[in-house]
Amino acid sequence: MPDRRDRAAAGLRRALTLHRPAVRIVRRQMRRDAARLIDAVQRQDPPDPTDVLSVDEWAFTLADIWILVGEVVWQAKVDELTGRADEDAKQIQQLTALVQQIVREGRPASQIARFLEEQADGIIVRSRRRIHTVLREAGPPSQIREVTRALRRLYQTEWVTTRANRIALDQVLKAVSVFEQAAAEQVSASTGRRYQKVWVSQGDDRVRPSHADADGQRVALGEPFKVGMSLLRYPRDPAGPASETVGCRCWVEHVAAER
Repeated sequence: MPDRRDRAAAGLRRALTLHRPAVRIVRRQMRRDAARLIDAVQRQDPPDPTDVLSVDEWAFTLADIWILVGEVVWQAKVDELTGRADEDAKQIQQLTALVQQIVREGRPASQIARFLEEQADGIIVRSRRRIHTVLREAGPPSQIREVTRALRRLYQTEWVTTRANRIALDQVLKAVSVFEQAAAEQVSASTGRRYQKVWVSQGDDRVRPSHADADGQRVALGEPFKVGMSLLRYPRDPAGPASETVGCRCWVEHVAAER
């Protein structure tokens, strides 16, 4: 029987199957950004072309990734904890609506929506830095042809591929953690079963020392883990500090509560 670390590694591999479709979502938004930037340069309006980058659009783009993840992860966690696979079409439709509500409308949505807006703002801030560097190197704004070429080159370089991969992976793994916890809480509330959660690291030399120390830590479903100097509800907790969440590959296993 696979041990806890094997199951954590398998969970990470399953999550990574969502990475490619998430990358496509990010690249679609980056193409929209490129088209608007080039149009702004050619019209010379606004004076700073990066003003056309939209936090709201990026937040909705990230929400699309979270919905993609939620529809898969929520059902998988419910099936795991209840020991059944429900493929009823009506149930799946209800699940999809619930996930969309959680991301955009419902009780946790205020938290998730704020988080996605913060993430979108950070993406645009970093994009602006790179774009401003490219614009400065291309010459004054009056050299429209050269500036346009420079922007087109930027959006055809490895920068786009690397950036899309990083954004997509970061959002997929964060969404997995959030939805697995939410699904476990729903199962507990609807069935009356009590669960605990166990922090599981990947057990290799890439694991942060604080996460290696947290490995095997077991707490109640609604309680946070003590990880370094932080309290985290789960790996990659959006409320946690970047030093403990960015690039984290740890996992959570939900188990029946000890009596």
